[in-house]
Amino acid sequence: MPFIIDGRRGGRLVAAVAAALALSATPAVAATATPTTSTAAGCSTPTSEAFLFANDQKDYVLAPGGDVEGPLSGWSLAGGAAAVAGGAPAVTGAPAGTKSLLIPSGGSVTSAPMCVGAHSPFFRFQARNTGTPGSLKVEVLYLDGPRFTGEREAGTVTAGATWAPTNRISLSQGIMGVNGSSTSQATVAFRLTPVGTGARWQVDNLYVDPFRRF
Repeated sequence: MPFIIDGRRGGRLVAAVAAALALSATPAVAATATPTTSTAAGCSTPTSEAFLFANDQKDYVLAPGGDVEGPLSGWSLAGGAAAVAGGAPAVTGAPAGTKSLLIPSGGSVTSAPMCVGAHSPFFRFQARNTGTPGSLKVEVLYLDGPRFTGEREAGTVTAGATWAPTNRISLSQGIMGVNGSSTSQATVAFRLTPVGTGARWQVDNLYVDPFRRF
C-alpha cells in the first residue's frame, strides 16, 4: 500500500527534512545580483565565420590554443594525449594548420580557461578517429560565474577517419546564469575523453560561437 503522510504532521516532517538537507548539502549554485567578470581570454576576441566552409554562417571565437599551433598554455594533456603533426583542413579565414591533438583511449585533454557570456551559446571543433570506432565524451567545466560551478557532460561526438566539423554543442547558458539579458561573464574549460578502447582521436580548431558581431 502507498505510504501516505498526514496533512499537518506531514507538512512539519517535510519541512524538517528539507531544512536538514539544505544545511547538509554543499551548494553548487550560488546566485548573485552583482555582474561577474571573467579574467580569462575570449570575451573580447575578434570573431570570424570560421565554419562557413560547413555552411555555418555564425561568428566564432577561437578558444585559447584551440588551433594547437602555438604553446598550449593552460591546457592539460593526460594519458598519452599530445600535440602531433598534421592538422585539420583550414577553417574559413584562417591558414591551414600543421598540428592537432591526439587523444588515445585512456587519455583526455582539458582546454585552457575561456571567458563566455550571454552571447556564447554553442561551441564546436573538428575531429576524426582513426582507431576503433567509438565516441568522444565532451564535458564543460564551469570554473566560475554568477550561478553554477562544476562539471557537466555536454554530449558525445562520433567521427570516422576523415576530418569533419562536429555539430554545434550547447554551453547551457541558463545553468551558468549568463543567458538572456545578463551582463555577467563566466569562465569555462572543455574536456574531451575517448569512450571505449582502441580509439585514436584527433581534434583541432576549437571555437565558441559568441552570437554577436563586432
